Amino acid sequence: MTWNLTHTVDSRWFAWVELAAVLFACGLWYGWPQVGGWPVLIALLPWAVRLAAGRFPWQPTWLDPFLLLFVVTAVIGVWASYDSEAAVAKFWVLLGAVLLYYALAAQPRANLWPVAGLLVGLGLLLTLYFALSHDWQADPARLGLVDHLGLWVMTIRPSTNLRPILDNSVGGMVAMFVPLALALVWQTWRRQRPYLFLVTVSASGLLLAGLFLSATRGAWLALAAALLLWLAWSGSRYLGMPRRTRLWLVGGAVLVVGGGLLLLTAVAPQRLIDAANALPGAPTGTSRYTLAYDTLFLVADYPWTGAGLGSFGGLYAHYILVTPFFVYSYSHNFYLDLLLEQGMAGFLAMLGVMFMTAWLLQQPSAGSALRPLRQAFLISLVVVALHGLVDSALYAEGGSPLLFAWAGLAVALVRSQPVARPAAKAIRQPRSETETAVSAQAVIVVALVVTLLFGLWVSRQPLRASWYANLGAVEMARIELADFPAEAWDDGTRAAQLDPVVPLLQQALVYNRQEVTARHRLGLIALGQRDFETAVAHLQIAHQGQPTHRGIAKTLGYSYLWSGQLERAGSLLYQLPETPGELEAYDWWWQTQGRDDLARLAQLVGQGMYDE
Repeated sequence: MTWNLTHTVDSRWFAWVELAAVLFACGLWYGWPQVGGWPVLIALLPWAVRLAAGRFPWQPTWLDPFLLLFVVTAVIGVWASYDSEAAVAKFWVLLGAVLLYYALAAQPRANLWPVAGLLVGLGLLLTLYFALSHDWQADPARLGLVDHLGLWVMTIRPSTNLRPILDNSVGGMVAMFVPLALALVWQTWRRQRPYLFLVTVSASGLLLAGLFLSATRGAWLALAAALLLWLAWSGSRYLGMPRRTRLWLVGGAVLVVGGGLLLLTAVAPQRLIDAANALPGAPTGTSRYTLAYDTLFLVADYPWTGAGLGSFGGLYAHYILVTPFFVYSYSHNFYLDLLLEQGMAGFLAMLGVMFMTAWLLQQPSAGSALRPLRQAFLISLVVVALHGLVDSALYAEGGSPLLFAWAGLAVALVRSQPVARPAAKAIRQPRSETETAVSAQAVIVVALVVTLLFGLWVSRQPLRASWYANLGAVEMARIELADFPAEAWDDGTRAAQLDPVVPLLQQALVYNRQEVTARHRLGLIALGQRDFETAVAHLQIAHQGQPTHRGIAKTLGYSYLWSGQLERAGSLLYQLPETPGELEAYDWWWQTQGRDDLARLAQLVGQGMYDE
């Protein structure tokens, strides 16, 4: 009985069953966020079978430490979030993504091409779902041909009540699977299977059509750039260049282009914004840049714990725009969303997964049967990395079960291929005593560790301050955003609820008197208590530390206004386009609160603005 169970666990069909169980659980979590955690029992059933067979429940991989860290930070993200219901729903999706990674990584060599076909099929289902659910009248792409095609699709499709998916998310995920579809086209053509060749060509065409209909320009550019990199790599190989030379040339070109873009972003961001606005479609360059820039300030508030899963909407509205209304649900940047919601540790975990996957796929291997898949996975990885700079298809809002799909496939591929003989020989070759005792890599690692520890010791006081400010910011957001979007200003009744937050923020000031997050939050608390002089004192220091922080500048402007410093208030508030309407609303609102003196101040500054 034990031998039969062991034989079953080792079979390729058991790997298929595990994949099916995980996909079913992920589908439940993704399609019905309110389903809860019970689908995990379905996903973990194959693990129980392995235990019964005397095996480890999952097959360990090189990426396990990074994935464990990612899950731990996601658990912390549930604790930190002001919206526990949304955070728990997103956690199950992210956990499903990790389980899907292990199900894909466990696939044997014989399953890899069919699994690639299955994932292309999922991409087609995603495209079909988008075509059946998106409303091109209410949410046009602002691209003439795309909108015309979308409206035509709406006339021929059946009536459905499907929950729409973000077009940017669809575009990013479909672009990730296009390289797999192209690899299937190549494989069926090379093996002279005409019927399968037609099927794969049709599937590729439908995926590209779905990508076009999504009007996700960032996904288009990411896919085009990834394919260009692949052409450069393949072309250099056919020219007979050594592998190391090709790595240096292509890698160097990527670093030069990436470094140039970063430098241009820092020195002349308007040029990048103008270039983005010049693309076909809506001119979103300014809003994307502003979102990313402002999100960096939120990230700085929560470096240790993260702000919590699904927390962007309330934090951005309340602490950056200073409005009780919902505006944006995510930052349109994969890396910034990760940094904000799961902190630095979650961000580093994701980078570890990406870099480790790229390193594994670059290892030489014997045989060429799976080379098209290896190239497709690398292209897919590049698509994910590049598209993440301008959107967050795999992480935004509720997340996606496909977050680690590319990594799982890559690990399965590398594990299933034999290592090339020269590489294997080099690995087995014993080192000399001198090389074993001291190596250049070991010296570098030790130097980096010593430098890191010294830096932590030198900056221990600011780090302690940041820790307490982070905790205070988490507690404050839970209280202030408990009913977000409230769509009404705080009338002062919440001030007493924030009393437990004050000691944490004051403790941060013990270690660093200039701590911006603590000063900002203490200023907000004082403003809610109608202690405008104290609010000004805290917010002035915060503004000096971060003079381009929109939320601090706006809050300081209103603190100046309510404390009667009209000229200073105007210098800050006149720069904001929403101020005229808000001053009119404040005029009415303060009167309803019985503060005619503050209503009069709003009138005076409003009149001064209109006289400008």
